[in-house]
Amino acid sequence: MSLFKKTLNNFKSLTEINNVIDSEIGITKYYQNITKQQKSMQTALGKWSEGESEFKEISNLLNRLIDLNAQRIKSSDTIQKARTDFTKGLQVILARYKQYLSVQKVTKQKQSKFQSAEKALSNAKKNLEKAKKKTNFEMKRPILQSSVEKRETDFKKSRREAKVAEENRKQTFKEFQDFKLKTIKDAYTNLYQARLGVIEEEVERLEEQLNELNELPSEIKFSESESESGSGSGSGSGSGSNESEKNDSEKNSEQEKEQEKEKKEKKKGRE
Repeated sequence: MSLFKKTLNNFKSLTEINNVIDSEIGITKYYQNITKQQKSMQTALGKWSEGESEFKEISNLLNRLIDLNAQRIKSSDTIQKARTDFTKGLQVILARYKQYLSVQKVTKQKQSKFQSAEKALSNAKKNLEKAKKKTNFEMKRPILQSSVEKRETDFKKSRREAKVAEENRKQTFKEFQDFKLKTIKDAYTNLYQARLGVIEEEVERLEEQLNELNELPSEIKFSESESESGSGSGSGSGSGSNESEKNDSEKNSEQEKEQEKEKKEKKKGRE
């Protein structure tokens, strides 16, 4: 192996070792950071030890809100089901209406057939009356009479069928209307009740939330140890400031006395 390759391999191994060391240092720093955070949390929990019951109440309130939210989702599912049923009801109404249209079509066909038979009977009677005025009436009378009777039979039959078809159409239309009104009414009722249930649950949720919030303390107190330490530090600083002011005043009075003494000595020296 050449010297270059050995050097390169050594460099790679050193780099890998360095990376491992860096990663271990990073992990150590990470755990140290976690340890610091844990200590900070313990300190904070110690300060808020007396507020533990209040935190439990807040936790219970949050759990209650989560349960109420689940109930709201359930109510939303109820509304969605009511909407789905309403849509299905409309689809059934449309199917029933198509069924009515088919009955109506048959009725129109029967009525058209009846009108044609009525017209054919009227024409046969007219032909019979015209033939009576001619000389050869007696010869044509049996044929014309038979035609009138046949047209009359067709007329009565088609009239009866048209009447039955019309009654069937009216009954089908009535059933369709009743079904449509009932389906729409039931669907709207279900949808309204589902929405009303959501509104009632929402009102109850808000009332319970307000009641639970009213029962919570107005403020969460700090521990007495912290308040005492705060007051102690405050009193200490206050006494310290008073002592410094006293020392300043004493120094000023001593300086004044020394100045007066020097003036007297100078005066004596002049005399």
